[in-house]
Amino acid sequence: QEAIAHHMKQAELVDSTLPRTSISLGAVLVTCSSIRVLLTEKHRRLASSLKHWHLSNCTSLAALLLKKYDAINRQLQKIPCDIEQLTALVEYLEKVPGLLVPLAEQSQKLIEYRRVLDGFQFQLDKSDFLQIYQVQTCPKLISEQLTKIESVLIIQKQQFSSEMEDEKALFVEKLSSVQAEVNNFKQYIDI
Repeated sequence: QEAIAHHMKQAELVDSTLPRTSISLGAVLVTCSSIRVLLTEKHRRLASSLKHWHLSNCTSLAALLLKKYDAINRQLQKIPCDIEQLTALVEYLEKVPGLLVPLAEQSQKLIEYRRVLDGFQFQLDKSDFLQIYQVQTCPKLISEQLTKIESVLIIQKQQFSSEMEDEKALFVEKLSSVQAEVNNFKQYIDI
């Protein structure tokens, strides 16, 4: 930000301080207008290059953050098929707040970086603007997904619990059957 402001200020300073006309220094006539234009354009190009470089850093950070938020969101969209997956997802849900803290800090830096560009009234391409905007909406999307998956997990947990109870009843019944068969073998004597 300081470098951009410095070069913009230097461009204005050169433009305002160097004369637009030629200066006579005795026998020599010095034309300052071409030097003034050259130096002014140089500082403006440097300021513009720094703004584009800053935008490049912003979009790189935004792409990285989107990738990380997307990975979390994809994990939260998985519907467990068995009790092991349910347990793994519950453990992952406990880790999500810890995963979001550094992403939120980086997202805040991204917002600060974008404010620098806004301060210089730098126009973003539509794709760059949307990418940065998407990063700002990711925490809300993940929060909504957390709410959805928690309600799904409650239903899945009840379903798996019911299935386990049914399997337990079948196991007890089968165990009783095996016990009865073992008891029938008592009547046979080893010869």
